Amino acid sequence: YRNLVYSSSTGKFTGDIITNLCPDHADAGGGGTSTCTKQTFPDPTFTTGPKQAPLLGRIGLSLSGGQNIYGPFEAGFVEGFACTGGSCPAGIDIETCIQTLLYQCTTALNYNLFGDSCGGHASPYHYHSDLACDYNTTSSGHSPVIGVALDGYGIYGRWEGANSQMPCVDICHGHSATVPGGDKWNLTTSSSVYHYH
Repeated sequence: YRNLVYSSSTGKFTGDIITNLCPDHADAGGGGTSTCTKQTFPDPTFTTGPKQAPLLGRIGLSLSGGQNIYGPFEAGFVEGFACTGGSCPAGIDIETCIQTLLYQCTTALNYNLFGDSCGGHASPYHYHSDLACDYNTTSSGHSPVIGVALDGYGIYGRWEGANSQMPCVDICHGHSATVPGGDKWNLTTSSSVYHYH
């Protein structure tokens, strides 16, 4: 359930999403919860922004199904969970974790633990990066809005403009620029608003 209002002058969403955190696509590798949770935007701890998001844990929710979007750091894997002989401490990014395990493991690494084809994993299901099943990743032009960050600003797909340009972003992975409207969320095109990629 989404009860969100978008401001085309600020680029921020206000309202809330109520979700059970279950993935909304068939090839998801994790599950949700049996109860619903409500996330208010902006979160009371993120009323001013942009604000640095946590590196570990929830930084926002997807618009398509209300799944968690987490920061870049992984919670870690105990020895024997992803492979025999390997472990990965909490607080490092997924790629570093994978490389650490590849070095340590004495058996094959279970890559399915690190993300399905949509970019999510674990229980509760969550994403760490591009939500690949929530938009056409091969189309040209600015990617659509795919989520809302805890500070209320929109999270857009990977691309900024034509020819699959990567945006030039600040330390929070956001910037001010024109964002598209007319998508499935009925947003109005906004010029020069802060948003994340």
